[in-house]
Amino acid sequence: MFGENRLLWRAVVCSLVVLSVSLAACAPQTQPPAAKEVKVALMYPYSGASARVGQSAKWAYETAVEVINDAHPELDPIPLAKTEGLPNLGGAKIVFVYGDTQSSPEVGYSETQRMISVEKPAVVMGCDASSVTKTASQAAERAGVPFVNADSTSPALNQRGLNWFFRTTPDDSLFAEDGFKFLKQLKEQKGKKVETVALMFEDSEAGTQLTTLGRSLAPQYGFEIVEDITFHSGTTDLSSEVLRLKAANPDALITMGYDPDVILFVRTLKEQQYVPPIVIGHRGGWSLPAVAEQLGADFEYMCSTGVFAADMLATRPLLAKVNEMFKAKSGYDLDADTSRIVVGFLVVAEAINRAGSTDPTAIRDALIATSFTAEQTLIPWEGVKFDPVTLQNTLGRGILTQVIGGQFTTVWPFDAASKEFVYPIPPWSQR
Repeated sequence: MFGENRLLWRAVVCSLVVLSVSLAACAPQTQPPAAKEVKVALMYPYSGASARVGQSAKWAYETAVEVINDAHPELDPIPLAKTEGLPNLGGAKIVFVYGDTQSSPEVGYSETQRMISVEKPAVVMGCDASSVTKTASQAAERAGVPFVNADSTSPALNQRGLNWFFRTTPDDSLFAEDGFKFLKQLKEQKGKKVETVALMFEDSEAGTQLTTLGRSLAPQYGFEIVEDITFHSGTTDLSSEVLRLKAANPDALITMGYDPDVILFVRTLKEQQYVPPIVIGHRGGWSLPAVAEQLGADFEYMCSTGVFAADMLATRPLLAKVNEMFKAKSGYDLDADTSRIVVGFLVVAEAINRAGSTDPTAIRDALIATSFTAEQTLIPWEGVKFDPVTLQNTLGRGILTQVIGGQFTTVWPFDAASKEFVYPIPPWSQR
């Protein structure tokens, strides 16, 4: 009797199992819920000597994410501006997580590792200084997470054979050549005396690359190098470097330094009552409104290569609207760095949406397929399209600005200039 009951019980259990499997097969299949938010890690110096750079970058990203997360139909044709959030991810909003690099390559690497491990971002962006971007992107490469750079310019960054590192901004090979193209055209088209140049670069990743480029490009464009100076970024004394420049007396100085370096250098020039006829800085501190504000009239007539000048706002309505959003947060206009950050983030957001996923490989594939038009980039580029091997944007372009009346003003290309280039820089005694 006991055996019969056990057999009956086994039959009942088996019937129930079969029934449950059948019901599961017939039940409607549902997809896992769409992500409510997508994390993007921003790796910048939020403390230390370059904290101002990190704060400006933060304002730029906050401006760009506002365009994506909120509906801004007035900003069409910027991708995703008309909708709220990422449509292909169920309206998910992008949120930022912040990693403080402290302007240190070592900290940049370890902090990026930590952010990826703890926060699990879909994309990492940063880091301003090329030397920090170099190490932080290696951490993302090892983790298999897309790293998109909008503001570091060392050419070597996209020559490492990395599979996860993308760059939207032009690199220093373009900016360096722009400087020499400008000098050549100034000489040949405007009849100005420009025969000799001096090079003066800080000794980090970007500065070292620019030194190499300058040494190569000067003779190609017909200029003699009369002085070649390297200094340590963050130094507290540039007296001897300025004395060397004064002795060499170049027709033009081509230089690069971060904001503390630029402030110290210009003040040292004034102390020694010397200034070259032309000073061309390669972004860094040379393109920052905060530096121009701190130096005031002493920064007049200094030049910088870059991608943006405030005079563009009069002719580019979309850029002007985004600039007002940025200015409401920061108190000042976009600049060469923050404008590139806005564009870089818009590229990232559009790629994540097109991927329809937070899967790193899907986002990487979407980035490779990116095709932004000139109008969508806001600033005067031909668009954004990544080289399939180097993952460098091939459609970025540059301009040259000069501080005139306290404003960064487009002076080259000459056919796009809003004001005539002031030459030579007046001596200090005539300011």
